Amino acid sequence: MARIAQDGLKPTPSVFSLLYSHFTGLHPELTRAIEERDAAKEPLTTDYCEQLFEKHLSTKREKAFIDEAAKKMQATMAEISEMVKGAGIVHKEYNQSLQRQSDAMEGATDLSQVKQIVESLIGDTARVLQENKNLENKLADSSHEIQQMRQDMQTLKQESLTDVLTGVPNRKSFDVELKTRAAEALDKGKPLSLIMIDIDHFKVFNDTFGHQVGDQVLRLVARTLGEGLKPSEMLARYGGEEFSVIVPNAKLRDAEKLAEKLRERIAAKDIINQSKNEKLGRLSISLGVAQLHPGEPLDNLIERSDRALYRAKGAGRNTVIGIEYDPKLHSTAHTSGIVIDAER
Repeated sequence: MARIAQDGLKPTPSVFSLLYSHFTGLHPELTRAIEERDAAKEPLTTDYCEQLFEKHLSTKREKAFIDEAAKKMQATMAEISEMVKGAGIVHKEYNQSLQRQSDAMEGATDLSQVKQIVESLIGDTARVLQENKNLENKLADSSHEIQQMRQDMQTLKQESLTDVLTGVPNRKSFDVELKTRAAEALDKGKPLSLIMIDIDHFKVFNDTFGHQVGDQVLRLVARTLGEGLKPSEMLARYGGEEFSVIVPNAKLRDAEKLAEKLRERIAAKDIINQSKNEKLGRLSISLGVAQLHPGEPLDNLIERSDRALYRAKGAGRNTVIGIEYDPKLHSTAHTSGIVIDAER
């Protein structure tokens, strides 16, 4: 709100959402754009904020695609309907022609009449075959258009669930997957654990070496973590420099062992400024681990693993801490849809 007042911005929902995302670090690309403008000593304007919102936060692109796809689908279906209707008329006329030629054949008295009837049948048959060929080609084209729309929709869906910078699933994808895995774990009576990860001193990299190096660090961490996981384990960028790993069929101790392996993988990596081929030192991460308790709200699981993460950072960073579920400490109450942890 102070920034809105400082720059004389209109307090629209999009401006508020933009600045909220900027200050919470949920969208680093957006934050970078604002910081670059600040560095150039150019004040934010309402129009510029609206442009950034459209680029980074708006769902209009998805809606526009759906509207366009609907129009194309309607046009395609109408075209197919007309083609089929036209083919039906041709076949009806062909049947009528066959009947006429059959009647004429019965009354034929010389060879010239028979020849005329045969030539007429050949012509009508060729016309029907050509119409069928045209219909087949048009249907093939329509099928291709529909298939292309399907691929475009799949691409759009994938983009909406993927973090642009690192290429791993984003927060939206994480939320969907966690609900699915939790439901499966509950249904099958299997354990499910969650690891929350934060890059230690990430702000130092950004402030010291710039955002491009910070982006390299995020990509390196995402790639290194992903290489240390099984196909059934899902890595996601939770926000900013924070990642999460959903670990199915794993109790707390097993997830802690996995977290320790991930910590070791990152600790072994050198940070290199690729543009200058310059070594910038080593990385470390802090990790918090929690196991889902049957019937526990997912918000509670996330909060507990996040609290374990901050304990790890408070213990000196570059470490793993897990928190056991304790019904006395982790009992929950719901107030206006907000989950409250008793220990907090």
